[in-house]
Amino acid sequence: MVAALLLFMAVALVYAASYLVSKHYMQSHVTIKALGIKVYFDSNCTEICEYINWGYFAPGENKSITVYLYREGNVNATLHMYTMDWEPENASGCLEVNWDREGYYMSETVLEATITVSVCSEPSIEEASWSIVVEATEA
Repeated sequence: MVAALLLFMAVALVYAASYLVSKHYMQSHVTIKALGIKVYFDSNCTEICEYINWGYFAPGENKSITVYLYREGNVNATLHMYTMDWEPENASGCLEVNWDREGYYMSETVLEATITVSVCSEPSIEEASWSIVVEATEA
């Protein structure tokens, strides 16, 4: 009797966890495209950032990541970021992507930047992918 009760509780727990992940959380995958600049995970600029797996988002959750921008050459640049290639297309209505370096005039060789993703309070999708384009234009 005790074994049957424990088995029932284990099955119920697994079912509840899978329900929460599949119905209330959203997984996301992001490709980083860099134009006129390089993006790294580390301040020594040795680990290139081409892909971010944000993992699962709870409704209303915000997540941030710090990246490091490496300016090639001696030309100062103005920084911009935008998103594209949303899958599914309506994902952009539930996700907001921002960073703290929009319009920044970069004269440094290496610069720290924070990218933040916010998910809406009632996501209608279970998974999303998109591209973040980080662009440095000659100033």
